[in-house]
Amino acid sequence: MKPTLAPITFFLLAVYLSAVGQDSSGLIRTLAGHQDWVRTICFSPDGSLLASGSQDGTVILWDINNGTNLQTFAGHRAPVLSVAFSPNGRLLASGSGDSTVKLWDVSKGRLLSIMKGHADCVMSVAFSPDGRRLASGSGDQTVKVWNLARGKSMRNLEGHNQAVLTIAFSPDGQLLASGAVSQTIMLWNASNGELVRTLEPPTGNTSCVTFSSSGHLLATASGNNICLWNPSNGKLIRTLEGNQEDVFSIAFSPNGKWLASGSFDKTVKLWNVATGKAIKTITGHKHWILSVAFSPDGKLLASASWDKTIKLWDLATLLK
Repeated sequence: MKPTLAPITFFLLAVYLSAVGQDSSGLIRTLAGHQDWVRTICFSPDGSLLASGSQDGTVILWDINNGTNLQTFAGHRAPVLSVAFSPNGRLLASGSGDSTVKLWDVSKGRLLSIMKGHADCVMSVAFSPDGRRLASGSGDQTVKVWNLARGKSMRNLEGHNQAVLTIAFSPDGQLLASGAVSQTIMLWNASNGELVRTLEPPTGNTSCVTFSSSGHLLATASGNNICLWNPSNGKLIRTLEGNQEDVFSIAFSPNGKWLASGSFDKTVKLWNVATGKAIKTITGHKHWILSVAFSPDGKLLASASWDKTIKLWDLATLLK
């Protein structure tokens, strides 16, 4: 005889799921095309494209409207660990385990240049808001700032004593934040390369740093905690707690109201920035969440996973 659950059991289960806010509704589509885990994603400035970098060594450009693979960039000899669009959307940078940064022409789908200089994996890349510079963080414990017009490194930022995992420019281009395996976060003067201040999260490796669109907040992910800082004075504002395992990626919504986090617990969480409370836990991926990103108009949330897929979510549905 097939076992059944008593009505009260169903009721209690429903109450529990409602209480924790777990949900897979709001899923628009799943993008599948990479042959290995998807490490990094980012939207183009106009929101029409999504770029993804994978352990398979390729970058794929996706059409957001229909989910088709428009272009596959191949050329790296190791996993692609970070991708970033230039502010005008014409260029795409990719950082790889082969220790190089490649610069691609988005419209023509061709390689423009290869930036060499790091002695280890390039873990993170970021364009300055004016599009004139590109920063790269590496396993060689340094951050390089490249002059794009010349294609050469113009500054080498040294201070971390372990691999640099993540970097981000402030919206005004004045600061460059970098986070490392050593847990330490450094804020640099992006113009002259001087160290402005050092932040010390409570636990774990610093896997991700990101500024809010206003520049008034800096969010950092270390271990299973997310910290919100005031970058102008280095004060810790609050800590967001609730992830069961380490957080690997975080992203602010364009309006600054929400923060998304992707974790090794296979979920994406949505947080209310003002209160620091988790308002939704999104399920659907079969493995670790390695990257999250909001579309520029704030209507979509994308998540990339070790399960080789990218999922696109409707934010309005998730917030209901």
